[in-house]
Amino acid sequence: TPRLSFSSNLSQADSVYTFSTSLMNKGIGPAIIKSAKIIAKDKIYPLDMDEFFKAAFPKLEAFGEFRKLYSIQEGNSLSANETRILFAYEFNENQMRNISHYLGVSEDFNLPFNIIIEYGSMYEENWRIDSKSNGHPLQLDH
Repeated sequence: TPRLSFSSNLSQADSVYTFSTSLMNKGIGPAIIKSAKIIAKDKIYPLDMDEFFKAAFPKLEAFGEFRKLYSIQEGNSLSANETRILFAYEFNENQMRNISHYLGVSEDFNLPFNIIIEYGSMYEENWRIDSKSNGHPLQLDH
């Protein structure tokens, strides 16, 4: 059974910070993506991190630089033990307050958006995960 989960990380090297969010399959067998979306500011976006950040938070690049941007579409899969970095954003520590203020978050960087993924196994079992919830994926009936 596949088991997807999100992981966010804020790391520092000298005065440069990197914030990233990853999607991991910690289960057995591939996770087949049924739907993937981002909800921010009462709008729904496809899970294409490049297009999402350009549309929802266009000024972020004034404060730092995206190192990785990934998209996930219906039909994509994640193998067992596979991790995909959805985005990695690098910035100088003197921009921390500006970024937090722009995103409307505290400096612990709780994301101001929610990533929701529905996925299935090879045996037609289906689950939903979202980046705002901790714990086990929610099993779906369909």
